[in-house]
Amino acid sequence: PTQEDSWSQSSSTNQQQHSPDASQKSPKGTSKETKLLFPSRMKGRALSTRRQKGKDDEKMTIREKLTNLLTGRPTMESLEAKGILKTDTTFGALLKDICNRDNSAVPNFVKLCIKSIENRGLKQDGLYRVSGNLAEIQKLRLSVDNINANSRFNLDDECWDIHTLTGALKLFFRELKEPLIPFNKFDKLMEIVKAESATKREENLRKYKEIIHSFPKCHFETLKMLLQHLLRVIKLSEHNRMLTQNVAIVFGPTLMWPERELHNLAISITYQSQIVQFLLQNYASIF
Repeated sequence: PTQEDSWSQSSSTNQQQHSPDASQKSPKGTSKETKLLFPSRMKGRALSTRRQKGKDDEKMTIREKLTNLLTGRPTMESLEAKGILKTDTTFGALLKDICNRDNSAVPNFVKLCIKSIENRGLKQDGLYRVSGNLAEIQKLRLSVDNINANSRFNLDDECWDIHTLTGALKLFFRELKEPLIPFNKFDKLMEIVKAESATKREENLRKYKEIIHSFPKCHFETLKMLLQHLLRVIKLSEHNRMLTQNVAIVFGPTLMWPERELHNLAISITYQSQIVQFLLQNYASIF
């Protein structure tokens, strides 16, 4: 053979020696060739593995925190003993409990709040209709609920503007466990207002009076004081633009609501407002 043929055979032999047989190849993803040819794929797999491990560690940490939180949660009795949790609050309680604690037929907060509002003047435009600053109302609520039993509310402080006071008073009535107009009187009053007509005014008046005077004492006296206050607001409607109907719309759903939610809420609110409007218009005859 010629020298050229020898070189050709030598080159062919070298290629066969350096070209691995298919049966001798390493599994995909572990060979050096794969790592060299697809470095980004190998890095991605490693990163995915680390991320999954991080997620598992995070889940375990959250689970441990929740377990520690629930098992280490203090009891209500211990919170009450430390003064952290108060059960004798003014907001969100039963009216009779508040009155018994205050030793009064009308809650002290209601009396002092009405007094402070009237001291500021009732000519403010949109009184009770204009919403106060929610954060300030909640701040006032917390200060009232956390006050000592022997202390008095300082609602005359200038830090409470008149809309904060009116907002807090509305919030007090909305958050009662049982509304000012009790649950068991709701349906009876709704029946009257649904069947109301001009020819039955005297009969309706008698029914209203009978129902209102059957209220528990604290509910009756508190409603009486509130309506007296609202009538003084209405008297200055030329300045504050709060006519009887406007006041009734604001206070209807605030003073009464059903024990079970009604299907047609809009119609219910209309009737609630009409009931409060009737009480305001016929206050002298009913009370």
